Amino acid sequence: TGEIWKAFYTDDELTVHQFDLTIVKHASHLNHVSLRFSQKCGVRYNSPDLYIESDLAMCKHLTYFDLSYNTSATVLDFTLTMKFLKTLILISCTSIDPINMIKCLKHCKSLNVLNISDCIQFSDEHVTPLVELFQDLTCLEVFNAESTSQFSVANA
Repeated sequence: TGEIWKAFYTDDELTVHQFDLTIVKHASHLNHVSLRFSQKCGVRYNSPDLYIESDLAMCKHLTYFDLSYNTSATVLDFTLTMKFLKTLILISCTSIDPINMIKCLKHCKSLNVLNISDCIQFSDEHVTPLVELFQDLTCLEVFNAESTSQFSVANA
C-alpha cells in the first residue's frame, strides 16, 4: 500500500514472507517494535543463521524494542546499530548469551530501561556489570528472576 509503518507489535509467529513484509520493508522507519514470542517455526527454521538478527540490525531508529518470550534471538549484535534505543524488554528470553548482551549494550548510550525478568541464564555476575555499565544514567531499571531492583545515580 506504500504506507510507512512507525510501530509494529505482534505476539504471532511470522512466516519468512510476513517477516520480510513487516520488519524488513519498514525497518528504516520503525521506532517501536514488539516481536514477542519465538519466531522459530516460521522464520528461524526456514532461513539462514542470524537472519532475524541481521534484519533487526536494519531497524536503526528504534527507541522501544520488546523481544519478550522470544527464544530465537541468541545474540544482541543487532543493537549495535540502534543508537536511539531507550527501552529494551527481554522478559524470559532464555537463549540470549549474557556476555554478548553486556558487550553489545555498551554501545547503547541512550538505553535507560532494560528488563531481563525471568532470563534464567543471568546471574548476579551478569547483572552487576550491567549496573556498572549504566551507572551514569538518571535511572536504569534492571529486573532479574530473583528480585526486582531499580538503580539510579541517587541510590547507587
